[in-house]
This record gives sequence, C-alpha cells and structure tokens, in this order.
Amino acid sequence: MNDFLPEDTIEEVRQHFDLVEVISGYTSLKKAGRNYTGLCPFHSEKTPSFTVSPEKQLYHCFGCGAGGNVFSFIMSQENLSFPEAVKFLANRAGIPLPERQLSEEGKKIKILKEELAEINELSMKYFRQALFKTEMGKKALSYLTGRGLDKEIINKFQLGYSLPQWDKLINFLKSKGYSQDNILKAGLASRSERGSYYDRFRNRIMFPIFNQQNMVIGFGGRVMDDSQPKYLNSPETILYNKRKSLYALNFARFQMRERDQALVFEGYMDVIIAFQKGLENCVASLGTSLTEDQARLLRRNASKVIIAYDSDTAGEAATWRGLDTLSSAGCRVKVAQLPPGQDPDDFIRKKGINTFHEEIVKKALPLIDYKL
Repeated sequence: MNDFLPEDTIEEVRQHFDLVEVISGYTSLKKAGRNYTGLCPFHSEKTPSFTVSPEKQLYHCFGCGAGGNVFSFIMSQENLSFPEAVKFLANRAGIPLPERQLSEEGKKIKILKEELAEINELSMKYFRQALFKTEMGKKALSYLTGRGLDKEIINKFQLGYSLPQWDKLINFLKSKGYSQDNILKAGLASRSERGSYYDRFRNRIMFPIFNQQNMVIGFGGRVMDDSQPKYLNSPETILYNKRKSLYALNFARFQMRERDQALVFEGYMDVIIAFQKGLENCVASLGTSLTEDQARLLRRNASKVIIAYDSDTAGEAATWRGLDTLSSAGCRVKVAQLPPGQDPDDFIRKKGINTFHEEIVKKALPLIDYKL
C-alpha cells in the first residue's frame, strides 16, 4: 500500500491524530512538564520510563529503547505492517484512501476475500440466532451454562450453535445471494463424491475464530455428546491459516502485553472459562503443536510464555513439540503441570481461578527443569 499512497495522504492521517490521545488508549499517561510519562507498553516495568512529546508527536522509552511516531506505535501495538497501520488509522479518522491499481487476478482475490468475510460474519450471526432463538438451541445453551459459562461470556466470544439438518446454513446463505462454491471456499460447506453440498458443521457448539482486527476468519465446532470427532475446525481457506492463528488473541493481547506473559491452552473452553474468571492473558493454539508463526505471534506480545495443555498423553506430546519452537522464537518458556486426567477448564471450574493461579501457573516449571 505504501507505494501507491501519496505522501500527502499519509501526512494527513498522521496530523489528524494527537499521539498522546492515541497512546492513552493503551497505557495511562500523566503530564510531566512539557511531556507525558507512563509505564511502557512495550515491556514490563514498575517505574515509568516511557515519554511522549505532544510537541514533537514522538514517543521514547528510556528502558527498552522503543521510539517513533503514531504509525510505529500502532504497528507494534496492533501487530500491523506500515500500510496496514495507515489504513487502520485512516479508517478510524474517516479519511478515504486511494484504491490500489490491482491486476485482474488481484481484483478477483480481493472481491473473494471480502465475500468470504461477509459469509463468515453472517454465519456467526446465524449460529447465534440458532443458539438463542430455536428450540434445538436451548439444549446447546443448557450445555454451555452447565459447563459454567454465563451469558456475558457467551456474548463476548460470540458463541453459537449449528442446527443438525444437512443444509440449513447453506440454504440460508443462498437466500442471501451467496453461491454454494463460495460457501464451500469459506469452509462452511462440504461436497460429497456425487457433487452435492452439505453443511460442514451440524449439531455443534460453534466457536468463531477472529483475527487481530476482529474479523471472523474461521470456526471451531464441538459436539455435546461422545460422538466423533469431538472438535471439527474450519479447513484452510483464503482467510484462515491455522498455523498463523491463535484463538482469542484479539481479546488477550492487551493483557499479555501488560503482564508480559501469555498462557497457552489447548482448547476453546479452557480460554473462555479463564476469561470469565478474570484471567485474560490466555490463548489457545488451535491444535496440538505450536508452529513457528504462532510462536512469533506470542513473542511479539509477551516475552514469558506458560504452556498449560491438558494432562493427557496428547497434551504432553503437544507440549514437547512446542517447547523448542517457543524457545527458538525468543520466549522464556515454562510448563504448567495439571493433575492427571484434568485440563485447565476442569481445574478452574472445580477449584477456582485463584487456586489455578497459585498451584498451576505460579508453580510452572522452567523449560530446563521440565526437560529433566
């Protein structure tokens, strides 16, 4: 984007914002003479070493050396490239940006991404309607409340329910003008050997997966009985790449940065119950082995990472696979150990979040000790 955005447009976006006001949305600042000071949002500290100059519209941390203007700040805090940061701020300011001259193929990809994003957003709303407004959804809602979730947390994570019929969602989306092919490309439909389309997710609790800009990029679906597979996730799509995604990072990143610590769970429910109880620096790895991309995402938001996977064999194997990946990315890694047969969700619901923090998080073993 930078090579087709005029410099005067970039400057217009920069001048629109007061850096003090922008940064105050991420950390508390206090007036100190001609400048403002506060705790650095880039590293953990107890004594403020972060300074913002309203006159120069620049910031600098005397502790970690971070510095720059409104664009570099947003790039770091929102994990965006420079062009994405310009667009992010321009959208907030209501400043129109010139369209990039795309190739015909580029235009097709852009249009497809936009349509798949619409399909995902509409499907999330459909699943939520099914959860709260249908008779069959009452069973799913009862399941969630039986697992200890309240309505506030269900709404925060936009949980829903997929009806058991084979083509309910497909027919709904088709009625809104979307093609079966694009519903398939969004990962919400499957196609039989005979070429017929059917809903990928049926009779499952639905967990929307968001990117860091709060766009729905995929879904996870969980059964409410012993049928298999227990979890079914979206396939890889033009929007969703599991290797580059962390569930709930859009919610957790601010607490991760403030505490300079991230808790990595295995499952959706582990994260949601922890959030409900006030532990908001946790994410799920959307699989049993952390990738290099996921490790880099974690390191950008926190230097200390605690892996708290399930205590079963699969969890232990997943922990081993992820440890070296995290360490190579520059994270200081610890491993939390849960009682046999328990996952974080079980432990938190039975013993409470304070006990989980004291007995599991605080007693997590450093990497070298865990390997011994």
